[in-house]
Amino acid sequence: RYRNILTRAERELPPIPAKQNGQRGRVAKSDAHNLWERLKEHEGAVLLFARDPNVPFTNNRAERDLRMSQVKQKVSGCFR
Repeated sequence: RYRNILTRAERELPPIPAKQNGQRGRVAKSDAHNLWERLKEHEGAVLLFARDPNVPFTNNRAERDLRMSQVKQKVSGCFR
């Protein structure tokens, strides 16, 4: 079902503009296209919380656990 949703989303994505003559570098993709690629590439991680109830939906817990150590580094002048 997840892959069906991604396939349908791929059809609805705006087309990537063609590279113009004389233009250098990569062609910028839309935010929607970048999100679609990320969801497709990390399918296992995106759906892990649905398969395993012990896995949290977000990583807020990990970020909160690191916050105090970052505050200590900043106060002591080690954080730049």
